[in-house]
Amino acid sequence: MKRPSAIWIGPLLMLARSVSGIAAIVVILTEWQNFARTISIDLNGQSEQGGVAADIALWIFVGVYAAGQLFYIALAGFVFLGQSWARNVAMAVATLSILFAFGNYLLNGAAITFKTTLLGLTLDILILLTLSSAPAREFARGRKLIRVTGI
Repeated sequence: MKRPSAIWIGPLLMLARSVSGIAAIVVILTEWQNFARTISIDLNGQSEQGGVAADIALWIFVGVYAAGQLFYIALAGFVFLGQSWARNVAMAVATLSILFAFGNYLLNGAAITFKTTLLGLTLDILILLTLSSAPAREFARGRKLIRVTGI
């Protein structure tokens, strides 16, 4: 079965989404002190602004976020290979990201700007539309049928 354009474009959009996440990590690493100063941690009833605890918290955040980006890159590869489960997980992640941006706007009044969430939100919507298309669905299901029946 020939790979449809949606299966080419979807993983490319997913990679673009990961590149934007990696760019965010680079910004955090280059502006470490500015980010660390914004973190306030309450230990034993004493609030600490910045400091070692903030550095540890920021390292944990960056590590988890980087692992998430690596997972998303691997997921893009599985989508490209026609794995139906990967396509479903990618659509679920895009949906959750869209809902998170909407909830943040609705509850906190967070502006959706190019500097904050517009690029990621746009890519998530495009990923969702691309991977939910009929050709992408048929390709992933067709690959599953070939694997199960051996045809």
